Amino acid sequence: MEIIRTYPHNSKLPPLSTAIGFYDGLHLAHQQVINSAVRSSYKSAVITFMNHPLSIIAPEIAPKLIVR
Repeated sequence: MEIIRTYPHNSKLPPLSTAIGFYDGLHLAHQQVINSAVRSSYKSAVITFMNHPLSIIAPEIAPKLIVR
């Protein structure tokens, strides 16, 4: 697994099937999203956010985290 923490980066990436989301726990729905990326004919990648997007946009309605 290659972890790319910053953008832009210097490496050329092949075509990717990417699962993008806020993965604070890997419940069944998250597993389905990630598995669909893995099952594609491309290399797979997961992009996750450090904070839930609502914690920035509307912190008063942001969901509680499953895992910290």
